[in-house]
Amino acid sequence: VLAKLGLSEDSVLWDIGAGTGSISVAAAMICREGEVHAVEINDEAHALEAENVKKFRLFNVTLHKGSALETIGKLPRPTHIFVGGSGNELPELLARAAEFAGARVVVSAVTLKTFRTASELLGGDKFADFDAVQINVSKMKKLGESEVMTAQNPVAIFSATARGALREG
Repeated sequence: VLAKLGLSEDSVLWDIGAGTGSISVAAAMICREGEVHAVEINDEAHALEAENVKKFRLFNVTLHKGSALETIGKLPRPTHIFVGGSGNELPELLARAAEFAGARVVVSAVTLKTFRTASELLGGDKFADFDAVQINVSKMKKLGESEVMTAQNPVAIFSATARGALREG
């Protein structure tokens, strides 16, 4: 995800569906002169993210509790947007993301619905440089006297650049 985002020292990242903050924390360490805005609706995940931000003494991370669509209108203009979780808000979130010309947008997908939505919208005419990768991880598990590799859920990572105002002028 971080490689696909391509963050720089002064990036402004929206981490939508930030969960416990792994992307927010790692991103904040990259964009030390920038900002990370982590949006999470789940109470437990939000609390864990707050602990992680405090643990790593990150002063460039702002936590936002609530719905992404209700929150993003209050955030500064992003240079990068990561959607790690969005419920049913993904189509509208990507429509809003498309408005920020040049913003790098990355979506991770584990469900087929997210896979389909992200590939259709990011691969559409409102975005450029569309790319998709899928990663699979297997974990060793003891099976009797032997060890086997047990497959975990694959994750698809979609990325594109918003065209936004690039079409103007």
